[in-house]
Amino acid sequence: MNAYFPALRAADWIAVICANGFNLLCLLMFWLRAQRKSALGNRFGWAAVALALPLAGVAIVNALQQRGVWWTLLLLPVLLYALVQWILDGLLKLNFRETRWLGPYLLLFYLAQFGLIGYAFLTGKGYGLVTLITYFSLLGMTAYSYRRVGHG
Repeated sequence: MNAYFPALRAADWIAVICANGFNLLCLLMFWLRAQRKSALGNRFGWAAVALALPLAGVAIVNALQQRGVWWTLLLLPVLLYALVQWILDGLLKLNFRETRWLGPYLLLFYLAQFGLIGYAFLTGKGYGLVTLITYFSLLGMTAYSYRRVGHG
C-alpha cells in the first residue's frame, strides 16, 4: 500500500465499498429509468438504500472505538437519507418528487453523497478519488435520465 491507498481497517473497507456501491447502484437505477425500465431500476435503488445497514454498523463500530467524531458523523447523512427514503417511498408510498418536498429530499441525498465522499477521503486520497469518480459518473447519469424521462 502507499500514501494514496493506505491499508484500511475492515470497517473502512466496508464503508468505501458501500460508498462506491451506492453510487454505482444509483447510476444503474437512473440508467434503467432512462431506458423506461423504472421497475427494474427501482430494485437497484432499493439495493443502494440497503447499503445503509452495513454503514450503520460501521458508524457504531467507529463510535465504540472512539475513532473521532468524523468517522461517525460523515455516515449519518446517508443513514438519515436511507431512513427517509424507506419511509416516504417504501412505507407511505408518497409521490413527494412532484411536490415542494423534492428540494429538501435532494439536499439530504447530496449531503449523504458528500458524507460518503468525505469518509472515503478520510481513509486515503486514492479511495476518495475513486469515490469522487463514481459520484461524478452518477451525476452524469442522473442528468441523462432526467433529460429523457424526468424524475421517473
